Amino acid sequence: MGSWNIGAFIVATDRFVIIGDGFRPKIIEEIEKVLDAPVFIQKVYEEDLIGCLVVANSNGVLVPMEALDEEISMLRRKLDVPVEKISFGKTYNNALGNIILTNDRRAIIHESIYSRNRREVERIEAILDVEVIPFGLEFTDAIASYAVVNSRGLAVSPLFSQDEIEKLREFLGIPKDRVVISTINMGNPIVRSGCIANNRGILVGNRTTGVELARLYNALIGGEEPTSLVRSSMNPTLHR
Repeated sequence: MGSWNIGAFIVATDRFVIIGDGFRPKIIEEIEKVLDAPVFIQKVYEEDLIGCLVVANSNGVLVPMEALDEEISMLRRKLDVPVEKISFGKTYNNALGNIILTNDRRAIIHESIYSRNRREVERIEAILDVEVIPFGLEFTDAIASYAVVNSRGLAVSPLFSQDEIEKLREFLGIPKDRVVISTINMGNPIVRSGCIANNRGILVGNRTTGVELARLYNALIGGEEPTSLVRSSMNPTLHR
C-alpha cells in the first residue's frame, strides 16, 4: 500500500517476525535478512494491521479477543510459543500493540489500564514471561505507540518528559547511554509507527531522516557502522 507507517504491519522478536499479508517476496526476504529471524505471514481478526493488534516477545504472543480461532491455531503451529487472547474490556479492546510496551524481560502498561485489569495483567506476565509494570504517562494511555524497546536500548518520543523517560528507562532496565529521544518519518512523534526492531536489526519508514535513523540505530543496535537497518515504504527497499 506504499505506507511508511510500517509499525502498523509488523511485529518483531529475536525468534520470529509476524507480518500482515501483501508484502512482496523480495521485501519479505529483506525483512528476514535485516532482523535475522524467520518471517511468518498471518492475518489477525482478518486484518493485516499486526503491529496494532498483536504484542509479542520471544516467549509468547498476545492477540485480541476478536482473533479467529483458526488464526490462533496457525500462529501456535508456526511459532511454537504460547499464543493467547487477552482483553481490556472497552479500553483499547483490540489495539494491544499500541498499549503494551515489552521486551523479553519486562512490559509496561499505563497505570490506569493496569489498575482496572489485574487479572489480565497476571495472564500477560505468564504468557510473555515478563514482569508487568504500571506507568503513569500524562499525554496518552497508548504508551507502546510512542516508544520502541528491545533488550539493548530504548527510543522514546519527544512528547515524554525527562522524568518520564528516566522512570521508563529504570523500569525497563536500559542503560542511560542507550536511551534516545527521537521522531520518525521526518518528525512524527509516534516513533513506533515507523520503526521495527529486535536485538539484531532495525527497519524504519522511508521518510525517516538520516539524523532520526542514526539516533534509533545507536540506541537499539549500536556498533560502529549501521549496517543492520533498512528504510522502508514507497520505494523498492521495503514496499508494502
